[in-house]
Amino acid sequence: MVLKFGPKEHQIERLNLFLMSPESPPKLAFSLLLNLQDGPVGIHTIDNLVVVHHKHTSKSLIFDIGLQKTLVERAPVAVTTIRLHDRIKEAFSSLNTYHPAWVTFPPNLIADVRLGIFSTIKIDLEGTAEEIQDNMMLLDFIMNRKNSEEFFLKTLRRLLLNKELSIRQSAEIFTRILEEPTVALNNNNKGKFWQNLVFDHAEIDDYE
Repeated sequence: MVLKFGPKEHQIERLNLFLMSPESPPKLAFSLLLNLQDGPVGIHTIDNLVVVHHKHTSKSLIFDIGLQKTLVERAPVAVTTIRLHDRIKEAFSSLNTYHPAWVTFPPNLIADVRLGIFSTIKIDLEGTAEEIQDNMMLLDFIMNRKNSEEFFLKTLRRLLLNKELSIRQSAEIFTRILEEPTVALNNNNKGKFWQNLVFDHAEIDDYE
């Protein structure tokens, strides 16, 4: 991973990810577009997502490199904020997110050197999904996550009942579900769940 600074002063333009091989020079695999003002950043890899934390703006940019695999340049699928678990807030009332004392460690650790604590960070799948406006990208994003089957079905059912997917899009999604082992690439499910795809009490009428 290499941070690249832009032509403008104090601009963090992108994060370049390289494939490393002992037999060949490093090869650029993905270029994650950040466009952030200069300042401390932290990087985590969680559930095949690259998460870039920017302390000055108290924002976290989430990149899913499993989407649109033919593209090198990637924009974040969501921009969100770290939320503290209730137990941490109760135990450490003075703990603030994106504090200058925060130090990130791979793959998903945060240390607060001021308070002397370690914590892990996790992806709030449902909260992150609310930030994704494109329905097909949303379904692909959920499908790429571990243990996401129930939420995937809930989301797909909602989109179908609300007629938010075209017939072509619906057909494309069901084709992906039925094509093993390409479905749920990062779920390690081997497609077992998708063989039992069932919508209980779902009624879809006059679908256009």
